[in-house]
Amino acid sequence: MNIQNGCDIEHLDVGMIATFAKTITATDIVLLASVSGDIKAVHLNEDSASTRAFKRRIAHEAQIKMGSSVTGAAKAAVGAGT
Repeated sequence: MNIQNGCDIEHLDVGMIATFAKTITATDIVLLASVSGDIKAVHLNEDSASTRAFKRRIAHEAQIKMGSSVTGAAKAAVGAGT
């Protein structure tokens, strides 16, 4: 085991699985917008986003798709569930 409580490559076996969880924060959204150029108001402007379907800013699609356990765009709303 390494210091991050994971397995070193020489200790991996067929069938082993791993999981990863990350809460997408407002900072994550701003950082992705800055490097991707996707600066749509639905991601960055709370007032503008409030007139849309989710009524709040939402994460970029790339951020949503990175988590295989995310089961709907509604969960991507910034601050949802917190």
